[in-house]
Amino acid sequence: MKFRTPIAIVAAIALVLTMSNLALDHAQSRGYSQSFPYVICPPAVSDGRNQISVPTSKTNYRVVTPGKIGMHATKSLQLGIGSDATLFDAMGVSPLTTQSGGSGWGGAAICTAPQSDAWFVGGSADISSRSKLFVVNSGLSSGS
Repeated sequence: MKFRTPIAIVAAIALVLTMSNLALDHAQSRGYSQSFPYVICPPAVSDGRNQISVPTSKTNYRVVTPGKIGMHATKSLQLGIGSDATLFDAMGVSPLTTQSGGSGWGGAAICTAPQSDAWFVGGSADISSRSKLFVVNSGLSSGS
């Protein structure tokens, strides 16, 4: 009688392990796919240091100029900015552009995906039932 309890515990553990292995054999694998839009960084200002920080040295980019359509790897984590905008395939991570001038000014911006239109919606209301809603088209689209 002493050995019935340990034998029952070992048998229960063996049964659970066997069932879990059988359940893993019947599991279905599912594919997952993700795509991200290209992002664009603004061109450089005329004077000062201008650069773009990218997530990996294999990030593909191209300078947005007529006649240039090929994408190239950056080969480093920093890329100098020219007088034209730069398009990146950043794979979901936004590059950061930094610009600074000799007179002590500096700035940074996150490169964003181009959008066909952008709307800014704001509203105001008071305690009464009267309220206002302002819808403003930023000018990037026809508003349709």
